[in-house]
Amino acid sequence: AFEEIFFVVTMRSNDENASVHPQLCKYKNVLCVEYSELRYADLEGLKKVVADLSQRFRNRFAYFFGDDGSQWLTDGMEASAVRRLEQMEQAKRDMETEPFEAVHFKFGVNGGGRVAVETTVNLQEGESEGGRRRLSVALPNGGCDITWPQPPQGAIQTAYAASYPGCGARMTWNLIEALTGLWTGDDWDNNHRGKRVVSVKTHYPHDAGKLVSWDNEIKRALVIIRNPMGAIPSFFNHIYEIKNHLPIHSERAPVEAWVEWRDKFAENQVMKYGKFVDYWMERFDKFNKDRPIFSYEALTDDIQGPEEAIRMTQFLAQSKGVVPIEEESVPCVWRAVVKYKDQIPDANKRRLNESRRRLDPSHHDSQRSGPTERPYTPEQLLSMVQMLDGLLQKWSARNTRLKEILEGYLSDVNEAYLVVTGQISPEASRSDGDASPHDVAAVEATDTGVAFPGQIGPFHIIQA
Repeated sequence: AFEEIFFVVTMRSNDENASVHPQLCKYKNVLCVEYSELRYADLEGLKKVVADLSQRFRNRFAYFFGDDGSQWLTDGMEASAVRRLEQMEQAKRDMETEPFEAVHFKFGVNGGGRVAVETTVNLQEGESEGGRRRLSVALPNGGCDITWPQPPQGAIQTAYAASYPGCGARMTWNLIEALTGLWTGDDWDNNHRGKRVVSVKTHYPHDAGKLVSWDNEIKRALVIIRNPMGAIPSFFNHIYEIKNHLPIHSERAPVEAWVEWRDKFAENQVMKYGKFVDYWMERFDKFNKDRPIFSYEALTDDIQGPEEAIRMTQFLAQSKGVVPIEEESVPCVWRAVVKYKDQIPDANKRRLNESRRRLDPSHHDSQRSGPTERPYTPEQLLSMVQMLDGLLQKWSARNTRLKEILEGYLSDVNEAYLVVTGQISPEASRSDGDASPHDVAAVEATDTGVAFPGQIGPFHIIQA
C-alpha cells in the first residue's frame, strides 16, 4: 500500500495549452516545474538541471521525508540520474540513422531520434520507407502481440472519441491505439501530440471536456455512452480520487461520500448526460456513418465486445491515413485490451498491473477497489427515466442503434424505479430470466451491474 503519492508536473505558463491551474501547484504533494527549467545544452547544464531539481524535491517533499533531504535523495542518486540521462541522449544519437520503425526499447526512442517524430512521410496504403508499419496481431499459437502506438507518418484524418465521463474513455483510448497502431490524444492535449493522432478523446459538451482549437478540421466521431446509473457513479469515483490525491482508477468512494455528492449533483449530471447525447447526434445528424454509437456495456461484453471492436475498426479504417489491423486479429486484441485481467494469473495480477499501468498500451486501468453499492432515490431514478424517454422520442427514428441502447437503459432504470417505490419486489424484477446485454452480460464482464437490496429502499447499482 502507498503511504503517499507525489506528482511532478511540467508546464509552460506562457502557453495556455500547456499550463496548469495555479491551485494544483499549491497541493503539498505536487511540484510544478517550468519546461524551460528542464532544458540543457551540455553535460554541465545537465548536471545543473539534476542538482536544481533534486534540491526542489528535497524542499517540497520534506514534510514527508524529513528536513534532511540528503538521507533520502543522496548525491549518489543525483549522479545516477545524470548517467541515465546521458545514456538516453546517446541512445537518441545512436538511433538517428536507424529506420523509423526501429525502437530502442530501454529508452523508448524511435529510429530517426527526435527528428523522426516531426518528419512527414508520404505513405501508400500503410507503407513506410522502411516497410509496412508493424501492427497488433493475433499469434498462431494463441495470444496477441500488442504493439506500442506510433505517430502517424503522413497526413491523417482525426476523429473524436466522445464519451460522457465514466463511460470507459481510457479503455477506448487504448483499444483504438491497439487497433490502429497509432497515437491517440485528448482534448486538453496532455500528451502534447497535437494533431498527430488518430482520435481525440473528449467529454464535451460536459464541463470535463472541450473541443480542440482545430475542431473545424474534425469531420468524424465515435460516441460511447453507458447506462447513467453506472456512468455517473464512475465519474464521481474519479472526482473522489482527485480530491483525495489518490491514483486515478484506484479506489471507489465510500457509500456515504457518494450519497452526499449524489444529493447535490446527480440530477444535474443526468441533465448533462442528455445534453451530451443531443450534441453529438445534432452535430452529425445527417451522417450516421461518420458518427457510430457504441455502448460501454456492449464493448465490455464477452459476446458483443469483439463484434463492436470490429465495427470500431471498420469505422477507423475509413479515415484517411489509417490502416488498422486485420479483422481476424481484432477479437484477440480486444480481449487483450478489454479483458486483460483474465489473462493474468491471480498471484501475479497486482505486480503486473502496476507495471502495465506505466508501460502497456493495452492497459485500461479499471482496477478500483472499495465499496460497490451506489444507492439512488426514486426522484433521481425518475429524472433518468424522463431524460432517457426524451432522448428516445427525439432520436429513435433517426438512429436505430441508439434507439436499442437507450431502450435497454430505460428498461433498467424503469425497473429500478419500480423496485424502489415498492411496485415490484426485487425477486420479481429478475424472475423472468430475460435480461438484456445492458444488464447481466455487463455484470459478468466488468463487475458493473445492478444489485437489489433485501428490503425496499434506495436502489443500488454495483459500481466498477
